Amino acid sequence: MAHAPTQSHDPHDYSHHIVPVKAYFLTFLGLAALMFLTIWASYQSFPGGTTTNNVVAMAIAITKAALVVGVFMNVRNGTKLIKMWALLGFVWFTLFFLMFADYKMREHEQVASWTTKDSGSAMSSWWNTEQGPQDPNMVNVRTRR
Repeated sequence: MAHAPTQSHDPHDYSHHIVPVKAYFLTFLGLAALMFLTIWASYQSFPGGTTTNNVVAMAIAITKAALVVGVFMNVRNGTKLIKMWALLGFVWFTLFFLMFADYKMREHEQVASWTTKDSGSAMSSWWNTEQGPQDPNMVNVRTRR
Protein backbone atom coordinates (compact mmCIF):
# COMPACT_ATOMS: atom_id res chain seq x y z
CA MET A 1 0.00 0.00 0.00
CA ALA A 2 1.45 3.33 -1.10
CA HIS A 3 1.44 6.23 1.30
CA ALA A 4 0.37 9.69 0.19
CA PRO A 5 3.24 12.15 0.23
CA THR A 6 3.20 14.51 3.17
CA GLN A 7 3.63 18.21 2.72
CA SER A 8 6.83 19.55 4.18
CA HIS A 9 6.84 22.74 6.23
CA ASP A 10 10.57 23.20 5.75
CA PRO A 11 11.24 26.72 4.38
CA HIS A 12 14.02 25.27 2.22
CA ASP A 13 11.75 22.71 0.57
CA TYR A 14 11.56 23.87 -3.04
CA SER A 15 8.87 21.48 -4.21
CA HIS A 16 6.62 22.94 -6.88
CA HIS A 17 3.12 24.04 -6.09
CA ILE A 18 0.63 22.76 -8.63
CA VAL A 19 -2.00 25.33 -9.59
CA PRO A 20 -5.32 23.80 -10.61
CA VAL A 21 -6.62 24.45 -14.12
CA LYS A 22 -9.71 26.05 -12.58
CA ALA A 23 -7.55 28.84 -11.10
CA TYR A 24 -6.08 29.59 -14.54
CA PHE A 25 -9.52 29.59 -16.12
CA LEU A 26 -10.97 31.92 -13.45
CA THR A 27 -7.97 34.22 -13.88
CA PHE A 28 -8.55 34.25 -17.63
CA LEU A 29 -12.20 35.18 -17.08
CA GLY A 30 -11.17 37.92 -14.65
CA LEU A 31 -8.65 39.34 -17.13
CA ALA A 32 -11.25 39.23 -19.92
CA ALA A 33 -13.77 41.06 -17.70
CA LEU A 34 -11.16 43.66 -16.80
CA MET A 35 -10.32 44.10 -20.49
CA PHE A 36 -13.97 44.85 -21.26
CA LEU A 37 -14.06 47.17 -18.25
CA THR A 38 -11.01 48.99 -19.65
CA ILE A 39 -12.69 49.38 -23.03
CA TRP A 40 -15.89 50.64 -21.41
CA ALA A 41 -13.99 53.08 -19.17
CA SER A 42 -12.13 54.50 -22.16
CA TYR A 43 -15.42 55.78 -23.58
CA GLN A 44 -16.56 57.34 -20.30
CA SER A 45 -15.97 60.86 -19.06
CA PHE A 46 -15.78 60.55 -15.29
CA PRO A 47 -16.30 63.58 -13.00
CA GLY A 48 -12.96 65.25 -12.46
CA GLY A 49 -11.88 65.06 -16.08
CA THR A 50 -8.71 63.52 -17.41
CA THR A 51 -7.17 62.99 -13.99
CA THR A 52 -10.04 60.79 -12.83
CA ASN A 53 -10.05 58.88 -16.13
CA ASN A 54 -6.32 58.20 -15.75
CA VAL A 55 -6.74 57.05 -12.14
CA VAL A 56 -9.51 54.62 -13.17
CA ALA A 57 -7.43 53.30 -16.08
CA MET A 58 -4.36 52.83 -13.86
CA ALA A 59 -6.42 51.08 -11.16
CA ILE A 60 -7.74 48.60 -13.73
CA ALA A 61 -4.24 48.09 -15.17
CA ILE A 62 -2.71 47.48 -11.74
CA THR A 63 -5.43 44.93 -10.97
CA LYS A 64 -4.71 43.09 -14.23
CA ALA A 65 -0.96 43.16 -13.53
CA ALA A 66 -1.51 41.83 -10.00
CA LEU A 67 -3.57 38.93 -11.39
CA VAL A 68 -0.90 38.05 -13.94
CA VAL A 69 1.95 38.28 -11.43
CA GLY A 70 0.06 36.48 -8.68
CA VAL A 71 -1.35 33.58 -10.68
CA PHE A 72 0.59 33.12 -13.92
CA MET A 73 3.97 33.95 -12.41
CA ASN A 74 3.00 31.98 -9.28
CA VAL A 75 4.13 34.70 -6.88
CA ARG A 76 1.04 34.01 -4.79
CA ASN A 77 2.52 30.65 -3.75
CA GLY A 78 6.12 31.86 -3.59
CA THR A 79 8.34 32.53 -0.62
CA LYS A 80 8.43 35.83 1.22
CA LEU A 81 11.59 36.75 -0.68
CA ILE A 82 9.88 36.22 -4.04
CA LYS A 83 6.92 38.32 -2.90
CA MET A 84 9.26 41.07 -1.73
CA TRP A 85 11.06 41.24 -5.10
CA ALA A 86 7.75 41.27 -6.98
CA LEU A 87 6.53 44.14 -4.80
CA LEU A 88 9.81 46.01 -5.29
CA GLY A 89 9.27 45.75 -9.05
CA PHE A 90 6.01 47.66 -8.69
CA VAL A 91 7.68 50.22 -6.41
CA TRP A 92 10.53 50.66 -8.92
CA PHE A 93 8.01 51.14 -11.76
CA THR A 94 6.14 53.75 -9.72
CA LEU A 95 9.36 55.67 -9.06
CA PHE A 96 10.21 55.67 -12.77
CA PHE A 97 6.69 56.80 -13.61
CA LEU A 98 6.96 59.74 -11.21
CA MET A 99 10.41 60.63 -12.48
CA PHE A 100 9.28 60.74 -16.12
CA ALA A 101 6.05 62.57 -15.22
CA ASP A 102 8.33 65.45 -14.27
CA TYR A 103 9.11 65.98 -17.96
CA LYS A 104 5.41 66.53 -18.74
CA MET A 105 5.15 69.19 -16.04
CA ARG A 106 8.14 71.19 -17.28
CA GLU A 107 6.09 72.96 -19.94
CA HIS A 108 4.17 74.67 -17.13
CA GLU A 109 7.23 76.32 -15.58
CA GLN A 110 7.20 80.06 -15.37
CA VAL A 111 9.90 81.41 -17.63
CA ALA A 112 10.61 84.82 -19.04
CA SER A 113 8.79 86.05 -22.15
CA TRP A 114 10.33 87.71 -25.22
CA THR A 115 8.44 90.94 -24.64
CA THR A 116 8.04 93.21 -21.62
CA LYS A 117 4.47 94.11 -22.70
CA ASP A 118 3.18 90.78 -21.42
CA SER A 119 2.02 91.60 -17.88
CA GLY A 120 1.77 87.90 -17.00
CA SER A 121 5.36 87.33 -17.94
CA ALA A 122 8.14 86.72 -15.47
CA MET A 123 10.34 88.95 -17.66
CA SER A 124 8.81 92.20 -16.43
CA SER A 125 9.79 91.41 -12.84
CA TRP A 126 13.52 91.47 -13.56
CA TRP A 127 13.78 93.60 -16.73
CA ASN A 128 14.71 97.20 -16.13
CA THR A 129 13.87 99.27 -19.24
CA GLU A 130 16.50 101.95 -18.54
CA GLN A 131 19.43 99.66 -17.72
CA GLY A 132 18.53 96.50 -19.65
CA PRO A 133 18.24 93.04 -18.13
CA GLN A 134 19.41 92.53 -14.58
CA ASP A 135 20.92 89.16 -15.57
CA PRO A 136 22.44 89.20 -19.08
CA ASN A 137 22.30 85.38 -19.28
CA MET A 138 18.50 85.44 -19.20
CA VAL A 139 17.90 87.55 -22.33
CA ASN A 140 17.03 84.68 -24.67
CA VAL A 141 14.74 82.76 -22.34
CA ARG A 142 11.35 81.75 -23.72
CA THR A 143 8.63 79.20 -22.94
CA ARG A 144 9.11 75.48 -23.56
CA ARG A 145 6.31 74.80 -26.03
